[in-house]
Amino acid sequence: MSKEIAIVGAGPVGAVLALLLAQRGHRVDVFEARFDPRTHPPRGGRSINLTLAERGWKAFREVGVADAIEDLTIPLKGRLIHGEDGQDRFQPYSSRGDAIFSASRSEVSVRLVELATRHENITVHFNHRCRDVDVEGRRLFVRQANGNVRTVEPDLVFAADGAWSQVKRCLTRRDDFHAYQRISPLMYRELRVPATADGDWAFDKNALHLWPRGDCMIVAFPNVDRTYTVSIFMPATGPLSFASLSSRTEIHDFFRSSCPDLFERAADLVYDFFGPPPSMLVSGGCGPWVHGDWLALIGDAAHALVPFLGQGLNAGLEDCSVLAECIDRNPGDWTATFEEYQADRQPNSEAIIRMAEDHFNKLARGARDPDFVLRRALEEEVHRVAPESFEPFYQMVAFGDRPYLEIEGRQARNEAVLDKLVARPGIRAAVGTPAIDDMIRAAITEEARAPRPRRERVTSGWGSARPRVPGGPA
Repeated sequence: MSKEIAIVGAGPVGAVLALLLAQRGHRVDVFEARFDPRTHPPRGGRSINLTLAERGWKAFREVGVADAIEDLTIPLKGRLIHGEDGQDRFQPYSSRGDAIFSASRSEVSVRLVELATRHENITVHFNHRCRDVDVEGRRLFVRQANGNVRTVEPDLVFAADGAWSQVKRCLTRRDDFHAYQRISPLMYRELRVPATADGDWAFDKNALHLWPRGDCMIVAFPNVDRTYTVSIFMPATGPLSFASLSSRTEIHDFFRSSCPDLFERAADLVYDFFGPPPSMLVSGGCGPWVHGDWLALIGDAAHALVPFLGQGLNAGLEDCSVLAECIDRNPGDWTATFEEYQADRQPNSEAIIRMAEDHFNKLARGARDPDFVLRRALEEEVHRVAPESFEPFYQMVAFGDRPYLEIEGRQARNEAVLDKLVARPGIRAAVGTPAIDDMIRAAITEEARAPRPRRERVTSGWGSARPRVPGGPA
């Protein structure tokens, strides 16, 4: 039976969700607080490029927009690590040649809005901001462009209005709703590297460029216009921080000494650095995601991620895929649909929140450690010897749809195997030789026989102990 459905938020997740529902015969109204991005492009400086991986592409294929999005992207087949010693090291994402895809967030958002508005069952209302939610009365209150507040009474509501969700904020008044948010100790600034004088990319366009510098990490993403979006992550205060780089001379000295190749290619780097203030990074979750058979949260509104695994949008789009499966398994039964959706996605979202937070140390600090390179090489060797029991971490996250919670558990065992291998005498010389196979089998057997202590939650410097979220993992 067709429903009148309201979606709060017209970002990529909201647009894909609107298509998913409209294609199943429902009438969808999307309420977006911002102006139409097709006529009012967003201001630069606060949007980390998207990296699209298999979970995101799966959702795009399911609603028939993958081809329309693909021409906005550039495939990245690995990380190019720019070392402090001036040496570059390329690390492929997998031995199979898998790639993630870099894309401008604003360009993807515009394309998806265009596709959504073409569907006869979808109406997008821009400059319509959700002001309040009445769950018991099944009403939304929306401030329109003229300032008047409109009461909307849809059959169903989905909150896809991002990490700072107004719907979620309204739900916090309820005794049965809990939310948490962690402010990262890191902030970020966005800069830009122009195309070269002859109109080419300044670096290899098929790699994610990474300058790991301990507490600071710089990442460059290629764009289809041959520019690069450069995201600088560092603490707000401290010896190396946004506060410590407060003058033109300090910024010049830092980039010349730490990233000379980047400094040479970004003529306006210092000027851009004094542009918008650094932006916060947040992660957080909430629960319950669903309220009766009327309201559900989705995407960043339900689970905000820091960007270090590139899974923020991918996780949100996977929410859409799972929701579609639940709808199709429970035709017309929205209570069962919502319950299945929450039971599947909430524990997995908590897992990816933790993994994304932890990944910064691996990129910014671990990539400088000689053992980091060894461990990545050993990952591929162990996967070759025991592909059924051992799959490299990033390969599991980015190039398949294995549940995040399962990946978290498998990765804990993977790291234990790698710990045992790294500690073995002669391991470096054995990599790439027949001798490595027996060493790998011995380490796997040893780990399989080891007792399994209860895994304790840790904070990794991201704030207070992580609370149990209702409906989430213990």
